[in-house]
Amino acid sequence: MSIDKLPGFASDSTASKGTDNLTLSQGFPSRIRPARQWFNYLFNVTFSKINEIIDKKLDADANAVSATKLQNQRNITLSGVASGSASFDGTGDADIQLSANTDPLRVVTGSDYTITYDDARRIAIIEMPLWTNDSVINQTAADNNRSDSRVGSFTLPITLKKRMSASIQISEEGTVTAYNLEAAEWLVNVMYDGYRSTNAQTQLCARFQRWTGNTDEAVTAKAIIVGIF
Repeated sequence: MSIDKLPGFASDSTASKGTDNLTLSQGFPSRIRPARQWFNYLFNVTFSKINEIIDKKLDADANAVSATKLQNQRNITLSGVASGSASFDGTGDADIQLSANTDPLRVVTGSDYTITYDDARRIAIIEMPLWTNDSVINQTAADNNRSDSRVGSFTLPITLKKRMSASIQISEEGTVTAYNLEAAEWLVNVMYDGYRSTNAQTQLCARFQRWTGNTDEAVTAKAIIVGIF
């Protein structure tokens, strides 16, 4: 329901609205007729305040500052490790029954990586080949002139919030050179976050140490990194 505003009273700037000898506590002076300007003042203020209240009032379909029921019912939905939903209109509490999220894993394949995402738990498993059919010597750098020690740094295809684990596997499979167990001749250690200024969220740094053998034959290397995304 709408309420019409009152017309302006004595709103002209030239209208006389004096309040001489008029006080709020005593009202009009005794034995003095209220002057025209007093009534102009009274009605002008009264009409203005009423119109101000009308401007601020709520119509029947307006949103209230407080209410016991929403005009439109809303759905509340939870997702992640657990999922559930409930309707809420303000007349009562919303009771959400949760169930374990069993969404299938999501696999993304790039030109040189495969990432398996567990979206419910925000875990990513990154599998990426570091090199194929080449020697450790060709793919890494000398480790501060230490004998038979090499260091390699590799960029991850995504940025992780936190790396949980990482490993590097080397194998003779996929190579074309005939030899015997070259991959077993190397010790591989994935280095900690910050090693030589590397960032485990975006990089993988590893040390390769030859512990036996003396011929650098070709191998294939693959990294597996698990982290939170």
